[in-house]
Amino acid sequence: MEFSGDTLIEIRGLKKTYREGTVETAALRGIDLSVRKGEYLGVVGKSGAGKTTLLNMIAGLDNPTEGEITVGGERVDKMNEVKKAVWRGRNVGFIFQSFQLLPGISLLDNVMLPMDFCGKLNRHSAEKAAELLRMVGLIDHIHKVPSEISGGQQQRVAIARALANDPSLLLADEPTGRLDTVTSEVVFEIFEQVVSRGTTMIIVSHDHSLAERTRRLIRLTDGIIS
Repeated sequence: MEFSGDTLIEIRGLKKTYREGTVETAALRGIDLSVRKGEYLGVVGKSGAGKTTLLNMIAGLDNPTEGEITVGGERVDKMNEVKKAVWRGRNVGFIFQSFQLLPGISLLDNVMLPMDFCGKLNRHSAEKAAELLRMVGLIDHIHKVPSEISGGQQQRVAIARALANDPSLLLADEPTGRLDTVTSEVVFEIFEQVVSRGTTMIIVSHDHSLAERTRRLIRLTDGIIS
């Protein structure tokens, strides 16, 4: 599926409440948000503001308590788990703060994992994965395993992996939270390249300097857009 139209993401009345025993915690308390195709959006807020929850909802990694999430004309909140997994693999790239690379396989194989998961693995996959690693400056390390490279390099591998299936939507959860200033600059330069190609990107962070990087910024406070 290719996303079409000016609006890529439409969120209406989004709420998420977590329950543990008799205790309820409202992570999102009524979010309305539209994101255009090709937009570069930053979401800032303190820890616990609901940033990660919002990303997880958009990606279909968690289910809302109330509200609607439409991405590329698809009602994500109405999909079953199997359909969401297939849809996400084909359309969404997700970059985690903790990298989440598989430790026992090479960087090249890590980047090819999403292709394998979606049934896109073919004789050109290794070449494509190598080109993505070249884009993030790691072509000389493709046969190493994650433990043999630095944290900043691992994050760049995670970016390459997130781009493996040419997603229309790229989501990044605190992507520079564990990186030094110099490495963070490199990562943001890569993001600029990705967005310049027409990919829609949403980054969440507690760092308000994100406003200088993205083209639109929203703030979450206690589960609402403030």
